[in-house]
Amino acid sequence: MSKKENLTTKKAEKMVGEHIVIPDGYINIGKNAFSYRSIKSIIIPESVVTIGRQAFMYCRSLEQITIPNNIKMIGEEAFNYCGSLTSITIPDCVILTSTQKSPAFHGCSSLTDILVCENHLKYSCQDGVLFNKDKTTLIRCPEGKTGSYIIPDGVKNIAHSAFHWCDSLTSVTIPNSMMSIYCFAFTSCNLLTRIEIPDNVELISKSAFVFFSDKKSMTATYKGKTYSTYGYNTIEQCRYNYYNLPQEFYDAINKKEGDFYGA
Repeated sequence: MSKKENLTTKKAEKMVGEHIVIPDGYINIGKNAFSYRSIKSIIIPESVVTIGRQAFMYCRSLEQITIPNNIKMIGEEAFNYCGSLTSITIPDCVILTSTQKSPAFHGCSSLTDILVCENHLKYSCQDGVLFNKDKTTLIRCPEGKTGSYIIPDGVKNIAHSAFHWCDSLTSVTIPNSMMSIYCFAFTSCNLLTRIEIPDNVELISKSAFVFFSDKKSMTATYKGKTYSTYGYNTIEQCRYNYYNLPQEFYDAINKKEGDFYGA
């Protein structure tokens, strides 16, 4: 096998069974290579350096994956909707790619731990939650987290989609160090009914608290005033019962208009 060979969907189809060991020699796992497969475990060889877009998307039975430390890039949505995956470790050199509408590990409803190799230059983790290296930005809380979560003191930013679909969290405590909360940060956290916004926060995206539920009710308190979600349907949102906090809440915090896409 050529050391520059790509593992395409057609080649991956020849690897059958619930437990797959990819042969050494492939350098890239291609787009959609194993998507929609009934795989429980997979071992990736050291020769692989990139995992393509949607490579394991909708592998709902995937429970265990071994990612070698020389992987350099994991593409968008590579592990999205892997509903049985409980833990994943990000190797030293990997840079995750995600979009505003599709964060990393979206739809991984059983995921409770996003771990990071100790020597990673960009990321760190604490209690299974993904941060930037110096823990000033909370990048991604795994969707399987349950109950209450306290954001560590010193965190200044909640990145876009950080708590997206964390619908088993009942409370999130935001520290006084917080400065910014970016778009879709708490989208569809449907058990989150109350949140306190510290006085130091000076920027919140107007789409930070967005819910698609006909039973959603949440209050946010900022500088002693409490704001409640309200629902409405527009032509653009006709498929959903769309809930958000009132514009008055965002106006009280933001010093400029617009939406914000964070790190």
